[in-house]
Amino acid sequence: MKVIFWNCQGLGTTLTRKQVEPVGTAGGFLLFWHDRIQLHIQYYSSFMVVCTVTDSTTIKFDVLFCHLHSSPRILGSQLETLLTIKRLLMPSFVIMGDFNAILHPSEKEGGVPYLSRSFTLFSQFVSQMTLHDLGYMGFPFTWSNKRAFPLLIRERLDRVLVTSTWTANYNTASVHHLPLIGSDHALILLNTTSTSNPTHTHFYFDKRWGSVDEIFNKLKGVRRSLKSWKLGSTTNSHKRIIYLRRELELAQQQTASNTQWPYIKSLESELVKAQIQEEAYWEPELVKLITAYFEELYQTSFPSNIDQVLHSFPAKVTPNMNSVLTATVDAIEIQKAVFSIHPYKSPGSDGFTAFFYQQYWDIVGPSVILAVQDFFQSGCMLRGFNHTSITLIPKIPIPLHVSDLRPISLCSIFYKIISKVLTNRLQQFLPILLPHSQNSFIKGRSIADNILVVHELFHYMQHQTAMRNPFMALKLDISKAYDRLE
Repeated sequence: MKVIFWNCQGLGTTLTRKQVEPVGTAGGFLLFWHDRIQLHIQYYSSFMVVCTVTDSTTIKFDVLFCHLHSSPRILGSQLETLLTIKRLLMPSFVIMGDFNAILHPSEKEGGVPYLSRSFTLFSQFVSQMTLHDLGYMGFPFTWSNKRAFPLLIRERLDRVLVTSTWTANYNTASVHHLPLIGSDHALILLNTTSTSNPTHTHFYFDKRWGSVDEIFNKLKGVRRSLKSWKLGSTTNSHKRIIYLRRELELAQQQTASNTQWPYIKSLESELVKAQIQEEAYWEPELVKLITAYFEELYQTSFPSNIDQVLHSFPAKVTPNMNSVLTATVDAIEIQKAVFSIHPYKSPGSDGFTAFFYQQYWDIVGPSVILAVQDFFQSGCMLRGFNHTSITLIPKIPIPLHVSDLRPISLCSIFYKIISKVLTNRLQQFLPILLPHSQNSFIKGRSIADNILVVHELFHYMQHQTAMRNPFMALKLDISKAYDRLE
């Protein structure tokens, strides 16, 4: 598991992403976690957030994120508050964040000497909480005023403090100081597991490398050369991002007299361009790929000779059924459809759930009835009624193809009402219209029945003794019926 803390100055810049509006001239806490992690926020204030985390191995511990004040007086008060919270924490807990204090004079470079009161306050706090510093990998300083020498000041203000109980559970944990990018504070990465070995990837030809015909003709012969060239080429924006981050880290680790802030600023500027280029490369490709897939899936293929195909199928919809299905939709039928929709399930793009229409039916009911009846009479649906938000849900943990994504349509309530009226009418005739082998979506039938039938058929085929009447089974990969129009 990886935990990140970042005192991000300039959250609205290109390097740090636009995620949240500031509160006044400064922000508060912004907390994200993966859905594989169970996290419960226990307490929060203006300078800390306390939460309980359960990782994938079901180990549970508390994490306290903090951003303490630089004033010794206010810092002392905040540390006293943290001491009172200790009794509420589990024996296994972590405190990480910007403490605005150091534990040793070596953790500051440049500027006026650090006040001894701040040393004493922070060291006493660490001792009373029975914590120890987890150390770090990378550049020793996590904050810089980003000025030229001799005005340059750098300090280790951000750190991770843990209890011995937590260390016993995560004995390979490590802390990494990442480069100062977009903020005056470094990003602190806590990794609870050891770093894994890099994996080898398959070769593929990147279209950004160029379009020389000879390369395609001789691709098989120069595969290894191209792969080596790819590693050193700057045309791959992803590789360039990694290169620029490495250069930034090296530039920031220079001694105070050798730190060149104009060069660092130029690297940050190049990093912004590389990130924009990487996003610009992938976004259109993904949009085109997904759009083309679903356009092919949902658009008509203009089939011909449909009458000849359907000629062999017996007509099952009787005139009496047809009169019921095509009868005028009345107000009672529409109201029944509205109140049969789940009140709190996903709303459409307008944000209204069925609960709104059910709760205020006396007010909005007459207008809804007129609008739905107009659709059934004219056959035309307003664009607003048909406006649908489509969300792609992965069918598997790591989707690799568009077919691995299941489209979920978030329709408007009007669309749901119309479809519910049609469904209610058709539902009464489905058991008559559909054969007994069709077990899906029919009330009183179960798709598991077909599984039992297939099992019995295979059992018979495997154990038949005479081969006079041999059998053959075909496993067909057919798209689901509701995936296609035709």
